[in-house]
Amino acid sequence: MHTIIEIIQIDYPFIVLKFENNVVKKIDLTSVVNKYPQLTPSHVFNSVKLDDYPTLSWSNLMTMKDENGKEFSAPLDLCPDMLFEMN
Repeated sequence: MHTIIEIIQIDYPFIVLKFENNVVKKIDLTSVVNKYPQLTPSHVFNSVKLDDYPTLSWSNLMTMKDENGKEFSAPLDLCPDMLFEMN
């Protein structure tokens, strides 16, 4: 299991991350942006933070429904293991 310890650089649609094993990777997130077009504006993409897990997270980017059908905002977050395997 991988852990992200630092966001080094954000350069839409790329992000450079440092992982717990000191590996630094430049990751192309074009496929993620294509799947979640809310990330297309660079100011939104650039708002990424490390959450408590820690993994990449964009606050209030998604809309979900609770068990009563009431909508609420939720973050979009990405699995560190998936990110580590991406080029």
